[in-house]
Order: sequence, then C-alpha cells, then structure tokens
Amino acid sequence: MTYPAHTAEQDGRGTRDAAESKSTADSEHEDGLDERYDFSAREHVLMRGMRVLEAFADTAEPLRLSEIKRRSDLPMTTTHRLVGALVAAGALEQVGPRRYQVGSRLVAAVNAGYLSEHCPVS
Repeated sequence: MTYPAHTAEQDGRGTRDAAESKSTADSEHEDGLDERYDFSAREHVLMRGMRVLEAFADTAEPLRLSEIKRRSDLPMTTTHRLVGALVAAGALEQVGPRRYQVGSRLVAAVNAGYLSEHCPVS
C-alpha cells in the first residue's frame, strides 16, 4: 500500500483554518484518506504504525524485527519503537527474541467487527 504524498498547502500543525476546511464528502481522497488531516511535516505515526501492521498481512508466521523493518520500509529505530508500542497495546505479541506475531487483542477486535457485520444477532 502506498501513502499520500505531503503537500505544501498543509500547514504542518495538524489543523487548518475554518475557511479552508471542506465537508467530509468533498475531502475524501481516492485512497479513502481524509485530506483534512495534516501529514505534511512527516508521515503521521498512525500511518507508520499501519505500515508495521501491514507487514503481517500475507503471513501467519512470526516475523523478525528485521523483516518487519524491510516490509514496512521504515528505519530500524522507528520500527523498534512502533513494534514496542503495538506490543504494549496488544496488537502484536513477542514470541521470541526479536520475533513478533499479530496479537490476540487485534485478532479479537477484527473478529468482533467481522462477526457483527456478517453474523448479526437476531
């Protein structure tokens, strides 16, 4: 997945003047991201965290930190910091020295969303 390029028109503080804001319907990019959110200074931490999680998209096997770094195309220090935060949040689990897999908390959240959408309670 690729992420939107930053534009010079964004002010770098995470907000815009009310006169510049648009309605949600007008501000959606074709990739589904809302242009009202400012990512101009650098890629937002949540977007980088998503890149780390997407490293696990095509595997059920635990990944080494170096493989997560390679798949997410982030610097090692950033990868290490984000993996640590995702482990603390339960989105990833450490299963060995520098080896990680998708965490049970993330799996439960995904399953709950899937079940509520595809198996409604009558």
